[in-house]
Amino acid sequence: MNLRVLAVDAVLATNSFLQPPLWLLAPFFPPPSEGPLSAKMPNADVAGLLRAYINHGRVEDAAVLAVKVLSKVAQSVPSVSLPRPAAVCFPHALLEDLATRVSSASPVKNDLTEKLNKAQAAAARQTQVLENMYAA
Repeated sequence: MNLRVLAVDAVLATNSFLQPPLWLLAPFFPPPSEGPLSAKMPNADVAGLLRAYINHGRVEDAAVLAVKVLSKVAQSVPSVSLPRPAAVCFPHALLEDLATRVSSASPVKNDLTEKLNKAQAAAARQTQVLENMYAA
């Protein structure tokens, strides 16, 4: 777990309703610019932040983060020449748990559940493309 995740976890442990400072969260969110994520999020432990959010009951924040990052991953063009083509790694079980929690949290969050499922499916397709590239 990296230092930023520990800091966010400490803030949420103090009061789970507090919003961690934006400067602390910024490295976890993909930038709007084009290019490989590995260059823009070199040390971001996004899965660690998702776990911290989930552990403190911030399921909606975790889902929004997952959708943003997975959508960016799905839009990126895979390349075997990148030193770190898989800059963002989400354990499948974590995403499944998150989707279940979001869908059971409130029927109003159906839109967020749908976005999460679409982003997860797109990222899975991207993973398959990378696996095929490396298998060749």
